[in-house]
Amino acid sequence: ERGFCGGFNSRIAEFSKHHASEHPGLHFYAAGSRLVPLLENEWPHLKVLNGCADMEDASSTVSGWLTAVLPTEHNWPPLTLIYHDDEGVKARSLLPLPPLPKPGHGPAPLRYMNAAQLMAGFVSEWLRLSLLNTLTTSLTAEHHWRLNQMQRADRYLEEAGIKLRGRMQRQRQNEITVELENLMSALDVG
Repeated sequence: ERGFCGGFNSRIAEFSKHHASEHPGLHFYAAGSRLVPLLENEWPHLKVLNGCADMEDASSTVSGWLTAVLPTEHNWPPLTLIYHDDEGVKARSLLPLPPLPKPGHGPAPLRYMNAAQLMAGFVSEWLRLSLLNTLTTSLTAEHHWRLNQMQRADRYLEEAGIKLRGRMQRQRQNEITVELENLMSALDVG
């Protein structure tokens, strides 16, 4: 969202294009003002979600995503998240959930809702927490990229400053040498 982090978004866009070629027929959602333009040409029916630049906004952003993405009935489509962490771009499958283990011997768990309501609530909460976890991981990676870029820029400016000061000193030394030579030649003439 804030920029100054190199190819962060272009790497996600390239990974998404590769992922889409391996999984045709996917519906894509994209979040982030810098990522969306990189994907719009690939998928004209791209659904745009609000981006998130700060950790303080992560929870409300995820709630907005869930409202936009999840169907009202509880028949959830497969959902894979493409994101960045400190190791690079990754894809994480969120839905369908892995199968639950077969119930063992013993009493059935107590519950106060019917199974469909309980599962719907469980899946919604699972998605919210998974998205929040992944969003904070990606934001952390983005901030690390931004910090690294700023440190590289700072080193570059420092090195450029040293070179410029050296060039200025050499140029000033040349000017002094020329002035001294002019004074010496004027003294020789007189």
